[in-house]
Amino acid sequence: MIQVSHESERENLYSPSMAAEFGSTGGSRESIDEDPGEGGLGIRRNCTKLSIQLERSPYTQHELCDSFDYRVKESTGYVERTRSAARHRLKRCAECRPKEALFARLPILKWLPNYEYRRDFVPDMIAGVTVAVMHIPQGMAYSMLAGMPAVNGLYMALFPVLTYILFCNSRHNSMGTFAVVMLMTGILADQLLAKHGEYSEETKTGYTHVQVATIIAFSVGFWQLLMSFLRLGTLSVLLSDVLISGFTTGAAVHVFTSQLTGLFGLRLSESQEFPKILRTHYNVVANLFESNVVAVIVSAATMGAMAINNEIIKPRLAKKCPVPVPIELIAVVSGTLLSYYMQLHEKYKLPIIETVPTGLPPAITPPLELMKEALSGSVIIAVVAYTTSYSLERMFAKHHNYESDPNQELFAQGMANVVGSFFSCAPVAASMSRSLVQQTVGGATQISNVVSCGILIFILLFMGSYVEPLPICILSSIIVVSLKGMFAQFGDLVVAWRSSKLDAFIWLATFVSVVGVDIDFGLAVGVCVSLVTLLWRNQRAYACTLGEIPNTGIYVDLQRYAAAEEIHNVKIFHYGAGLHFANRDYFREELVNLTGLDPVKWHEQALKKIKKEGRSLDRALKRAAEVAALEELKSQKKSRFWSCCLNKPPKDHNNHAINNKHSEISPSVSQEESQNGSSNKDSSIDMSKAGEHLAAAMSGVHLRKMSVHFDTNGNPLPFRHLVIDLSGVSFIDMSGVKLLRALLQDYEKINVQVLFAGPTEPVLHMFRKMAFTSDISTDYFFPTVNDAVVCSRFKIVGMKGRTICESKLTILAESDAANVV
Repeated sequence: MIQVSHESERENLYSPSMAAEFGSTGGSRESIDEDPGEGGLGIRRNCTKLSIQLERSPYTQHELCDSFDYRVKESTGYVERTRSAARHRLKRCAECRPKEALFARLPILKWLPNYEYRRDFVPDMIAGVTVAVMHIPQGMAYSMLAGMPAVNGLYMALFPVLTYILFCNSRHNSMGTFAVVMLMTGILADQLLAKHGEYSEETKTGYTHVQVATIIAFSVGFWQLLMSFLRLGTLSVLLSDVLISGFTTGAAVHVFTSQLTGLFGLRLSESQEFPKILRTHYNVVANLFESNVVAVIVSAATMGAMAINNEIIKPRLAKKCPVPVPIELIAVVSGTLLSYYMQLHEKYKLPIIETVPTGLPPAITPPLELMKEALSGSVIIAVVAYTTSYSLERMFAKHHNYESDPNQELFAQGMANVVGSFFSCAPVAASMSRSLVQQTVGGATQISNVVSCGILIFILLFMGSYVEPLPICILSSIIVVSLKGMFAQFGDLVVAWRSSKLDAFIWLATFVSVVGVDIDFGLAVGVCVSLVTLLWRNQRAYACTLGEIPNTGIYVDLQRYAAAEEIHNVKIFHYGAGLHFANRDYFREELVNLTGLDPVKWHEQALKKIKKEGRSLDRALKRAAEVAALEELKSQKKSRFWSCCLNKPPKDHNNHAINNKHSEISPSVSQEESQNGSSNKDSSIDMSKAGEHLAAAMSGVHLRKMSVHFDTNGNPLPFRHLVIDLSGVSFIDMSGVKLLRALLQDYEKINVQVLFAGPTEPVLHMFRKMAFTSDISTDYFFPTVNDAVVCSRFKIVGMKGRTICESKLTILAESDAANVV
């Protein structure tokens, strides 16, 4: 029975919800003053705090199940579950209509007929133009990371994007070139070219960078489609935010290193020997005096102008206009015009793009003979591209309240990469910068990307030749400036270090592996370190001893709450993780350390105490017998002396004569006494071994209650009841059940009663499967910690025939139950 009482002086101005908001316990009254409204009238409300009084009988887990119709969920075998899943799939396929299946795979058929032209078309147009302006410089610059011509970056912003629009659920993702993915593609392409040879005009053999990049895109699409069909969309959980931050920051170092030659106008081949980054930096420094001075000046001017815009102009302009200044496009146009009219390439040997084909590329099949070797390296690119893209989709979907499907996102990206591989495209992914701009300027649907693709088609058909004089150093400057956001992720390391040293370790391990070794190796190291730290955290779970906040029935950590009090003769141990083979030893160590009692050691000390006390008793009895025998012998000698010397019969203490006949000691009597003495000696020897026999007999069995209440130093047993709180244990395996069974046996030997409180349903299910509840009485399992504590304090654990009326306890604030021992 739950009673809620409250009082108020003005009931018409009082509501229980108001009391619940401003109070929790007790009966004190608080006043709430409201500011005067438009009429100038203030209202004063007197509210009281809610007081909850709970009266019920303590339940065991068995009583709770019987009283409230508990039903055990029927468990089926693996074969039966497989058959049921297959039948369910077949039933869905039979009931599925072709139209619904088509709409599920082509979401554009759902939202395009319902497109709000009046509301969304103008914002989508603005967003499309803005994104197209960003695609031109970024696509041309990032394609260089993969070793491809600059124009291929524009192809990647066209064919894969149009395919992605048909199959995606996202409304704001801007697909195309992405620095990390392009860099990983370039590294894998270099490895394949080193093995199979680069294309030669003389021999007409080998492969070009574009051909290798297209087979990598095809392989990435293959992996993404396969993961979509296997419904592995949740694979992204393996890549935590900390891991992604360390990985992208390390990749940014690789990107920056690859652009040093472009910034200084050098023509150096990238080193493939370990360590690649250090060797590349060494080569750049060694050839620094051979740099193109014009390239250095143009790079510095471009980066300076972009930095001023990003740090000063852009933040101020964003308050007045959502459309950002297209500084990258301005840099490309200005650099092209400057290079063309000043003839920088002809006069100063400034490296430029040189050739940009006009028109759209023909559809060419990728070199499928390289797919077998490309599959192993492309799986990491597929995971990274999907993870970054889906994280953006999930963020935008949550912000704009629409659905996101991870498996459909995998399918959309896979189709985009497969189709793009036939049109000279490398793997694509969503760009955070373009996606955020598209959403900021008002883009509502993928129509904005359709507009962007239209602009790019116009540029490819009619304006390709105009960008041929564009200096490469300007594209390198655009890439380097865009890396600022990635390098800013060093702040994530500081935040991780303050919050969790393990997260900081994941960040550092991933970053160092990516920078020191390679990108794909660094990602694998980051995943492995994340799994190891996850296992370590599970092994080192939160454990504590609980105490009660007086008169509340609330049990909290004793080390964190000063007001909490420990229950007399009761220890409550809480563990906050699954109990399995990997952390069972840690569970026992924490239990012993926090409770301050090792049952095995206490049992051994009790046996030593009994053995020691037995030996002391034997020695005392033996000494007393020897003293008594000596006194008797002295008395007999004295009597014979007086009878022989005085020739008188000896007298006793009452002055009565003693017959000499009886006083004489016959040989038979002496022989009998000697035999008795020997028997007494033998018995004393047997008694000296009594302690050893007793200790040996008591090992492995229950000791008597009074035998274990004190250790060898006289210290009393710290508690008589141990409550193990299982409410934080989500699962338990066979090793965990065996551990609990062993703990029960150890504590029973020293007469400590072990109770289990709050077991979850998976834990109870495992107990039933392992016959744990059959070996132990069901009276030792309780639904809550409070039930176990109440039954322990009032000594009603395991009482037979206990009725609700007999066991009913009223816990009141003014109760003196705390004084009950």
